[in-house]
Amino acid sequence: MNKVSIIAGIAIVAVAKATILKSILVDQPAYERCLSGLMNPGSAPCGTDPIVYFMVGWIITAAGAIVLIYGLRAGKKIPR
Repeated sequence: MNKVSIIAGIAIVAVAKATILKSILVDQPAYERCLSGLMNPGSAPCGTDPIVYFMVGWIITAAGAIVLIYGLRAGKKIPR
């Protein structure tokens, strides 16, 4: 068991999940209000669609899970 990889995997997954939750709970409603014209009628563009951050967050979550699994399996010999 590799403790550094386990801690790194948990940290990566936690940061990615925070990014996903922020994308869903904060950015998406603000983006939808901006597109509907309620926030800034006729002003600057609304910015990047939060779905991009949502997808990147899930990719980072998968990478963190891989690091976590590697950390849990490191040092164990697989029987043949």
